[in-house]
Amino acid sequence: MNGLLLFATISVVVAVGAMLPPRVASVMPPGAQRGTEVEWTVSGERLVDVKDLLLCDPGLELLTVVAGKNAESCMLKVRVHQDAKLGAHAMRLRTAGGLSNLFHVFIGAQPEVAEARTDNGAQVLQLPCTVGAEMTGEDPDRYVVALAAGARCVCEIEAMRLLRSPIDLMLSVRGPDGNELGRVDDTAFGHKDPVLAFVAGVAGAYEIVVEQAFADRVNTGAYRLHVGDLPRPTATVPAGVQPMQKTPLALLGDGALVTTEVELSDDGTGYAPVFTQDARGVSPTPVWVRVGGPIEVATEPSSDPEKLPLLPYPSSTTGVVTDRAGVRYRIAAKKGEAFEFRVLTQGIRSPLDPVMGVRNKDGLLLAGDDDAGAPASDAFVRLTAREDGELFLTVRDVMRRHSPMHVFRLECGVRAQTTKCRLVVARGQDPVVTIPIGSHGGMVLQVDDADVEAGLTFVLDGLPPGVTAVFGRVQKGQNLVPFVLHAVGDVPLAASLASLSLRAEKEPLVRSAGYAQVLPLVTARNDQAILSVLQQKLPVAIAAQVPFGLELVPPTVPIVRGAPLAVQVRIRRVAGFLGEVRLRALWTPTGVGAGEVTVPAAQDVAMLPLDAGANAPLGPFALAVRATAVGKDEAFEVCSGFCEVVVDKPWLTAKVEGGRATLGAELSLPLVIEKDAEQKRAIVGPLQVRLLSLPRGVTAEAVAVAAEAVAGAFTVHIAADAAVGKHKNVVLEVRVPVEGGEVVHRYGIPELRIDEPKRPKKAKPTAVDASVTKPTAAPSGESKGGPR
Repeated sequence: MNGLLLFATISVVVAVGAMLPPRVASVMPPGAQRGTEVEWTVSGERLVDVKDLLLCDPGLELLTVVAGKNAESCMLKVRVHQDAKLGAHAMRLRTAGGLSNLFHVFIGAQPEVAEARTDNGAQVLQLPCTVGAEMTGEDPDRYVVALAAGARCVCEIEAMRLLRSPIDLMLSVRGPDGNELGRVDDTAFGHKDPVLAFVAGVAGAYEIVVEQAFADRVNTGAYRLHVGDLPRPTATVPAGVQPMQKTPLALLGDGALVTTEVELSDDGTGYAPVFTQDARGVSPTPVWVRVGGPIEVATEPSSDPEKLPLLPYPSSTTGVVTDRAGVRYRIAAKKGEAFEFRVLTQGIRSPLDPVMGVRNKDGLLLAGDDDAGAPASDAFVRLTAREDGELFLTVRDVMRRHSPMHVFRLECGVRAQTTKCRLVVARGQDPVVTIPIGSHGGMVLQVDDADVEAGLTFVLDGLPPGVTAVFGRVQKGQNLVPFVLHAVGDVPLAASLASLSLRAEKEPLVRSAGYAQVLPLVTARNDQAILSVLQQKLPVAIAAQVPFGLELVPPTVPIVRGAPLAVQVRIRRVAGFLGEVRLRALWTPTGVGAGEVTVPAAQDVAMLPLDAGANAPLGPFALAVRATAVGKDEAFEVCSGFCEVVVDKPWLTAKVEGGRATLGAELSLPLVIEKDAEQKRAIVGPLQVRLLSLPRGVTAEAVAVAAEAVAGAFTVHIAADAAVGKHKNVVLEVRVPVEGGEVVHRYGIPELRIDEPKRPKKAKPTAVDASVTKPTAAPSGESKGGPR
């Protein structure tokens, strides 16, 4: 347990502060030109006393913060350095309450122009430029550019790609005569954002119209309009490169074939942006290139089955679907050899919706895939060769569409299995660790494909000064690992992006933790992600102090399988804080459950219930408790430090046979106890044994059994109005006294049956003597009334 704490850590604070983090809804304008200073108006919630920006990339510098009229807005003045990277910059606002949600601003090379709305006319633009605008309703936005005859103009919108909302816009251009030259709605390259290029037939004013693709009050939001004679490639060949290797790329989609050379690093996302620059300027948005995978090999497509390109295995290649039949390849195979094939299109923004099929020499389909895919692929096939020979692989579009832009990358080879981890977060929760000054913050990691036999330990580098981390164990059968961060009591408010890694007890001693948190930023109905980003460093914030702290009292006895254990939690309240505090375990291992407790204002001590199932892992585990308190316009959350809880196997076996009795009766139930010979801890008194969950009207006094005894008995009293029937939920509890406390054991017992008393049978009526009941006949001469 990495020297897990055998004592409780006390979190006592001396000041009160609201711990609700800020929330950013929008930033206007949505971008800036590098080498300039910009004022961004931020809208959202709790935007009070902004301290700083936590930047994911260098190149931006926060100069000043101007508070708004209320907590729903503020203004940031930022310097954009000349060498700032182009494209999206992710960041979070930091206040005393912690870090905001992730939001993006976009840095370009063209001059930035603010939207200037007019009543009837269109806004005149000087080229090249980028307009930071906002679609607010159904009325279109109109812009005018003056072009010479033969001039080329590229119009491109960033809207959905601003990673804010599923805004869907349409772009159209009208000539000087008012005729429409082109109209574009969705493009695969732009993730539904339109791109349109045209050549001016005559000199004059050309109108660019931006409007909603469909009329809807929710189809609104910010957008950036890029206009000018700018380079605009939409694909590359090859579509993939090896990390940090200089590679020439042929740029497609921009008229004449142009080649550029790149040297791209692998940041863990699998893709890298490439901005094109020439005498005309810089492309407004990048093309995307796959980084990594098997070595790329160049191939020449052929329609002749005898001349199909033969791909080595493993390898990668780039293809272009230029006819409805698709592209075919050959792969040499031996019987029993395993193969994996992946087609990548979405990551490189290709319009191709791929279908992949693998056949043998006779044309028999061995495997195929359309949209099932696999992680990080659009179509995926895994198969084992049935015979020696060749496999024939085809890639085509599902709708048989084709064009010079229908590019794909085919990767042939098994991907190496590496450790991956992410934070376990609730729906809508930001994957951020917040630590109040002088206290703790806790979270849980989900870890997959870890080599648990290597003795792995997590490490967090780059934490704010004064913050330390303690992790639970990475162990077999458990894919969740809790961790707790502690901020000492005299640290300033701060934030950082920390790097997770692993240390091992065998080579390699330092390993990647593979931390990758997918953040869905643009979602459709049912919260289905349309656009996501990958968080690869852990945001950690030191926040203001909270008005209470936690102290766990480590249990002095173990919890045994099949039984409960209560852990004492003490609330340390600052004077004046009288709120309810809700407690729940940060994490428990598989097989161990934990309840939730609400501590009322007048109470400072609570018992958190744990229970261990029959499959609970034996040995120690790290227990921490998370506490929350909610008041008017404020909320607090704090975590305790770790304490150690030990799971043990039962020390004894106790049995009570079931029984059957009637209402108003007594029943004797024999008790048999068998102790575990391996249990060596001294028992310091008699065992206290009792029956729990007895039915209504049934009682049984507890039984004290001497430590060395192996038998006893219960006398069960059944009231006259007890619950009649078969009762199967009665529990036998044995409390074993040892130095420091009692070890609880619980067992189910067989059925206890209660019957109603048998009613006595009714006696059958007997035959009656006729001489007694019948009247005697009167003598002759006498009347029935007697003698005359």
